[in-house]
Amino acid sequence: MFKPPLPPVWWLPNRYPAAISRGAMSVHEFLTFASEADIVGLWGLAMLVLAVVSLIAERRRMKRTRIDRIGWVPWTNIFMISAIIGMGLLALAAKGILAG
Repeated sequence: MFKPPLPPVWWLPNRYPAAISRGAMSVHEFLTFASEADIVGLWGLAMLVLAVVSLIAERRRMKRTRIDRIGWVPWTNIFMISAIIGMGLLALAAKGILAG
């Protein structure tokens, strides 16, 4: 039976030809063979996700219905710190990711 070739996966770099020929790469294989720039980029992305979550939490805290329920988590500080760290890590990883 003829199986057509799998289309190239756009998010996998060309430095993983064996995984592309199999069709998909597991997370474990990706993390095992990822460069330092890929790992730093993933950490930067995780920090930006944390920044977005803390921004949403701060918006919810500001629009609370009961004024006496303030909360104790400093969401603004968490947003600023994680956003700055996330953007810095992505900026550091960009050169390595683009270089391949």
